[in-house]
Amino acid sequence: ARKREAVREPVNMRKLVDEASRLIHGMLLQAPDIAVSDNSPAGCVVLADGPQIQQVLLNLLKNAIDAARDLPSDRQTVSLRIECIENRLLVQVSDSGAGLREDQLSHLFEPFFTTKPDGLGLGLPICKTIIEAHGGRLWATPNQEFPGMTFSFSLPCHVSPD
Repeated sequence: ARKREAVREPVNMRKLVDEASRLIHGMLLQAPDIAVSDNSPAGCVVLADGPQIQQVLLNLLKNAIDAARDLPSDRQTVSLRIECIENRLLVQVSDSGAGLREDQLSHLFEPFFTTKPDGLGLGLPICKTIIEAHGGRLWATPNQEFPGMTFSFSLPCHVSPD
């Protein structure tokens, strides 16, 4: 098996999000709806390796669903927000789970650290590596207005030549 060459081409984040949402619903039984809010301006694209960014989206969405899996169905909400801030495309995935303790937050992106009983602790470190390789940043914050966490990443925004 050979590692495939990374490709950087204009990518529409909303299309990647829609594809990731369809894949999640195909992979997981009874996956909750994912509320998507796209406030990015028309023509705002990122130069990225689409499959790699989709891998990040799938991991963040699956983690958000897992975080609330044991809650009543009305609390199993997942939202995803896309917006442009100062020439950077910001993607935020929020869940309504129990959240994380402060000591867990400081280790989230370390290899082999996991909060899941069946987790390997590799998903978030791989996501961080992918986002940073694209000139971006990945971070996590506790939600302020409701329980749960928000995982965010930003990438340089490039205006489409269209």
